Amino acid sequence: MEDDMRKEIRRIQLATNYFDVLQLELPNVTTIDVKKAHHRLVLLCHPDRCKLDGANEAFDEVTKAFDLLRDQDVLDRFIEMWQDKQKRDVFLSDARNVQKAEEERKRKRAAGLPDDSDEPNAKQMRAAEKLEKQMDTFRAKAEGREERRKEKVEAKLKAEEEEKEFSQTRSSWNSWQKGGKKMRGRVAKTKRESRED
Repeated sequence: MEDDMRKEIRRIQLATNYFDVLQLELPNVTTIDVKKAHHRLVLLCHPDRCKLDGANEAFDEVTKAFDLLRDQDVLDRFIEMWQDKQKRDVFLSDARNVQKAEEERKRKRAAGLPDDSDEPNAKQMRAAEKLEKQMDTFRAKAEGREERRKEKVEAKLKAEEEEKEFSQTRSSWNSWQKGGKKMRGRVAKTKRESRED
């Protein structure tokens, strides 16, 4: 029994996040699972029952994990975070800071204070979202410029085609006018000649 307690205390001390402390696997975690895991671990490492070195620290870690994860909203946020690969990577790389941010958020919510951030590492997440929006805007502008350039090219081609048709019509009209004047002059001359005769 003492050997099991020693192994469990060592495992808790080496855990990187509260889910590891309680031996829970994301994303399939419920508040009931959190309560069961807490109860089991408290029986093993409670300072009144276990006098081994590190039992107090292990008990504190188990209690902190339980206090944070028993809240359904917090648990839902961790599950949501786990399902998003980018957020999961942030959580796995810096779990302690993410958990501290969640604890602070929970304290503020309990005190009725406004929450500064909706997400752990919110500044990085907002910066990434801002960058993504800027890229979308840039892409939209580039697509708009390309569309306007195509419209200008099409308009220019259409104008050249219309000018070509018009010039063909104009040359026909010009030649008709030139030919018509000659004919009119001849006709008139012919009439004069007939009058003079």
